[in-house]
Amino acid sequence: MKVTVMFVFIAVCVSSLLSLGESDKKIVVKKLPIKDTTEVITVDSSKLDRELLVSYILGKNIPHPEVAYAIVRAESNMFSKLFKSNNNLFGMSHPGVRPTKSLGSKFGFAYFESWQHSILDYKLYVEFVKGHKLDKNSYLKHLDFNYAHIGYSKHLSSYFNEFEIIKDSLKL
Repeated sequence: MKVTVMFVFIAVCVSSLLSLGESDKKIVVKKLPIKDTTEVITVDSSKLDRELLVSYILGKNIPHPEVAYAIVRAESNMFSKLFKSNNNLFGMSHPGVRPTKSLGSKFGFAYFESWQHSILDYKLYVEFVKGHKLDKNSYLKHLDFNYAHIGYSKHLSSYFNEFEIIKDSLKL
């Protein structure tokens, strides 16, 4: 017993001595894009329509899919300059700390290899902020205070019925 206590004491002392002076060292965090392990069948962005968008969102199990659809409709409507130049459906900036599919920043916003990567990046965002663990109303409140502005969720809700109609027409 005494030998064990003495060994632990020595190990702690040695560890403490080795760590002296290391507090001045800065930890450098290098942000790397996530290696793409998701199979993406590229569909030309000019062929993207609402049905394909809903089908892709549902197929990738995006949390709160009606919210994702609504953000796309509100931010780019699949026709904006930002979407056409950056494949950015959500109007998202290139993130600083979370995992991302973004290749960098162009015109002040994230740009993606394809529109599908934009959707997968949104999924990474939702998971990073733990939105997948929230009910829809709590997640919408999060969006009001952390993603856009107060009242944003009310605007988004105007697209929920459209999402349900398209989803029902797909008969997945």
